[in-house]
Amino acid sequence: MVFKKLKPKPGEVIELSVNIAGPSTETLVQYLTRRFAYLNEEEWTLRVKRGQVRVNERTASIRQPLRAGDALTYATAAWVEPEVNPAYRILHEDESFLAISKPSPLPVHATGAYFQNTLTALLKKDRPESRDWRLVHRLDSETSGLILVAKTSEALRKLQHQWENRSVEKTYLALVFGRFEAESRVIDAPIGAPRYSRIRIKMGTDSVGGKPAVTRFLRLGVRGKFSLLQVQPQTGRTHQIRVHLEALGHPIVGDKLYSGEEEIFLRYVEEGWGDWIRDRVLLPRLALHAHRLRFRHPQDDREMTLEDPLPPELQAFWDSLQEA
Repeated sequence: MVFKKLKPKPGEVIELSVNIAGPSTETLVQYLTRRFAYLNEEEWTLRVKRGQVRVNERTASIRQPLRAGDALTYATAAWVEPEVNPAYRILHEDESFLAISKPSPLPVHATGAYFQNTLTALLKKDRPESRDWRLVHRLDSETSGLILVAKTSEALRKLQHQWENRSVEKTYLALVFGRFEAESRVIDAPIGAPRYSRIRIKMGTDSVGGKPAVTRFLRLGVRGKFSLLQVQPQTGRTHQIRVHLEALGHPIVGDKLYSGEEEIFLRYVEEGWGDWIRDRVLLPRLALHAHRLRFRHPQDDREMTLEDPLPPELQAFWDSLQEA
């Protein structure tokens, strides 16, 4: 697939910085191509050779291996970033962490075409002291809802440990195509990179080489040819909820990537949002919302339950549907 190139801002130059958080087996160009996919491997190779990329403040080579702690800096012309919804809200704050209601679309950190239009960049602008705060977990750009930000290294360690050992109860709300017949259902279907897809970022169910993935679904309502589901992923695979719902034949409203028809995403990348895509997915955003988190407070271990209601645009879509 081909990503659209971005419109530059004449005369403006910026430096992008990113640190390698954990062990890596990638070379510099491999990492840049995966992490910042708006340029392909050939284009990143050219920029490294031009000296636009430095590793630990030194001139880099295209085959340079990366290690944990490496600091990458990329100098480039500033660009006009795609528009986002910047209206995040703080739902809870104490000395250990923040709970934020992230709108859609809004990336949580710098990736691809986004550098300034991200949750972390907006938070640093509004709260300069947040420069040393860290995201506990991630949400996709088009997924709205609850996300936690740790204020201290101790809080980060304790909260991430809960995510890693699967002791956090995560509850999503999803508006999907079709009448979800079962009142409740558990899907146990491994997830991996599909060999048949033309889209390299897409995942799929894979009973042979996939990693275990389990999702619980509870039907909350049916209106016309649509259903409202409560979703609780028991594992944390990439795009897990979206993959499982597409496999069930109930893709999420607004999902261009897991719609059951790859042509939708390919045309969206090349042409952007338009009538042809609107007719097929209905909403410009993904109708998936991180509704509730239940976990232990990192300071005193008390149980915390935080909720973020369905955002107005999704509630309005659901309300507009006729009762079953």
